[in-house]
Amino acid sequence: MGSDPEARIGYGYDLGSGETTWHLANAPEYGLPELPWLVDDDFTESLEKHLLTTLGEFTETDYRAEGYFEREGAAKQRVGVRLDRSGTWDYTGHILVAINSRQAVEWSETLTLDLEFMTGAGRLSTWDGQLNAALSLLGLTPTQDRPRWLVYPFYG
Repeated sequence: MGSDPEARIGYGYDLGSGETTWHLANAPEYGLPELPWLVDDDFTESLEKHLLTTLGEFTETDYRAEGYFEREGAAKQRVGVRLDRSGTWDYTGHILVAINSRQAVEWSETLTLDLEFMTGAGRLSTWDGQLNAALSLLGLTPTQDRPRWLVYPFYG
């Protein structure tokens, strides 16, 4: 079993990583920031669960229940953002992106950038609102001044 390299693009914030440097105001140099929703030192899972239960209003836990994944998918769309990984499993960065902005290519594929899609004022203002709502709920203040289009690697 191998790993696939990807180039990803998404509209959002680079939150950094505890393994290198967080890109958050008042974050520790190393380790995890102190956050009330952080459980068992699992930043990714805790963040996603907190967003899903609050913004997505999804609290189900039994994935074997009929229709679970459809309801979970609808809740993720209501949240409007996702935490994406960059880097590798050993050196992971955290990118908070608008869910419908993320695109990726792997291996020898190419991705044609659609500048009309990327600059659509209505789309960007919607994504800005979703990203800001998530940051406010999470209590995170990125050092990045505003959401931007980010290109980032992923190998996993």
